[in-house]
Amino acid sequence: MAESAVQRCPECGSSRIYKNGTRTTAEGVVLQRYLCRQCYARFSEPNPYKFSKINNGADQISVILKDAKNLVNPQQKTDVVETYTKTSDQGKIVDFLWHLKKQGYSDATIKTRVKILKLMCKEGVDLGDPEAVKLFIANRESWSNGHRQIAVHAYDGFAEMLGIKWDPPYYENNKALPFVPTEKEVDALISGCSKKLATSLLALKETGFRIGELWRCKWTDLDEENNTLKCVAEKHGNPRQVKISSRLVAMLNKLPKTNEYIFGNTNLSSHRWRFDQQKNALAEKLQNPRLKQIKFHTLRHFKASQEYARTRSLIHVKELLGHRNINSTLVYTHLVPFDDDAEGYYHATAKDDKEAGELIDQGFQYVCTTPQGIMMFRKRK
Repeated sequence: MAESAVQRCPECGSSRIYKNGTRTTAEGVVLQRYLCRQCYARFSEPNPYKFSKINNGADQISVILKDAKNLVNPQQKTDVVETYTKTSDQGKIVDFLWHLKKQGYSDATIKTRVKILKLMCKEGVDLGDPEAVKLFIANRESWSNGHRQIAVHAYDGFAEMLGIKWDPPYYENNKALPFVPTEKEVDALISGCSKKLATSLLALKETGFRIGELWRCKWTDLDEENNTLKCVAEKHGNPRQVKISSRLVAMLNKLPKTNEYIFGNTNLSSHRWRFDQQKNALAEKLQNPRLKQIKFHTLRHFKASQEYARTRSLIHVKELLGHRNINSTLVYTHLVPFDDDAEGYYHATAKDDKEAGELIDQGFQYVCTTPQGIMMFRKRK
């Protein structure tokens, strides 16, 4: 295919764009599809749907909003009761979407709850019948108790909006320790992914941010002089500013500066999809199925475990993660085995400030200085 001389990838800014077939919109407009050979993103131009982004577009729900536009006139959103009597279950779901938006829920919460209700509707569940909803949730064998509880919360908000009385079922969430990969596995994953993915993975590894927090970081949040990156917290947590390595600062600066957001305020769902594709391919290549268990949030657990092993301070880890309740931090006391023998550490030495700084950037912890002026460092294996 001939390379386009005009188009640029909206994800990474690369000009290595190839034509990749066409697609036809509902209005019958034929659009040219493109494939980026740099980050493998697929897109079409011009984009026929231009939807506003909620909460600065942290996690787009444009597909749902498109359905809302097609199903219900936006002027009808002002009277929920009237809409309830005149529309189908899908129309009620659209009302629920706008209800959550007006209540200030995050894009991720709206998307999850609407997706669950649309699944119920697709399976033929009468959303006006609480008992039918209970039966549907109970019979989903592939769902964990945690996911069932999320479905209960979704319908609970829907029922409250429409004035439906029901007795919500309770599912005990069987807690399990989160999976924490080794540093060798994390580094292998970072080195095996594309430029933008590798940069985001290294940022998550060094900061412990949630992926949504990282995605909303702006160029003004990056302090190159002091090598720090700050974020606005999700889930009512605390905002943080974290020290990062010179390597990460350099990788961030290589990203295209298309707007005020470091990662371009692009579609996070597409970024997740590309991560899954590259991660699974790398797991097959390296014959390490553990890599398939790594998610963006896994690197948050990795960072917390590393910091607790290094400092043994729950308060430090709590502040690093932005937790509101220290009970959320206590899980990392079960993830870190404290064996203080020498075999549990890598050791290194530094003769001057430059070498010491490089070791600190690599995650080594200062131990002491010998009478000969040699600085000793160690890092847990």
